[in-house]
Amino acid sequence: MGGEKFPPVLSLGVTAGLIAAGVFYSLWATRHGEDAAPQLPHDEIRP
Repeated sequence: MGGEKFPPVLSLGVTAGLIAAGVFYSLWATRHGEDAAPQLPHDEIRP
């Protein structure tokens, strides 16, 4: 690309793709809830 400007649309697409990939990876990595806070049954929350 010898000194030419990088197309803004392509730059935006790469940025959005990287962010989306990170979000999807994070959701996939925590899909079983190992890292999630433990959930209490409703009976234990209400007196």
